[in-house]
Amino acid sequence: MLAFTYHPYSDPYHSAFRSMQLLQYREANDYSIDKFRIMDFYLVFPHLIGHIRMPKSTRGVYYELRLNKVEEPYQEFPKPRRLFQQIESIQRTAFGYLSASRLIDIKSYKDGRISRGGEELSKKFWSKIQSANENEPEVIKFIVDQVAALPLYGPDGLKARTGLMEFRYDVA
Repeated sequence: MLAFTYHPYSDPYHSAFRSMQLLQYREANDYSIDKFRIMDFYLVFPHLIGHIRMPKSTRGVYYELRLNKVEEPYQEFPKPRRLFQQIESIQRTAFGYLSASRLIDIKSYKDGRISRGGEELSKKFWSKIQSANENEPEVIKFIVDQVAALPLYGPDGLKARTGLMEFRYDVA
């Protein structure tokens, strides 16, 4: 008999929650869906952040000392690229839910972008997001400030640096 354990990557509601974590961390946010999916991937699998081929300017003490200390999970997962492909449908389900709830902007979503919508969060939900962001502040800060700042396309883009998506035929 197989025994399954819960992991947040397979939960569309947790994916929606993580999306709101990322969007609420900074006031003005607007990301391509592909970049946002990569950001979400590293939020749910922070132990893989150390595998991103970051520019030398971001490999300082902050990156080396803090992020490489994220503990590896006890579970075994497929290779990161395969795992990233597997969670796409879960992420897109979450984006659809957030779009329908007007927590992400519908027009932007239809245009292939993720940005915060006009619907207000309940105080309870806002409190849970703040608590989650305070739980691992180095991770969320690094993802939003450093990972999101990288261009998505080209040989030095986020797709190439992470190896999660095909990049060879992209126009930078």
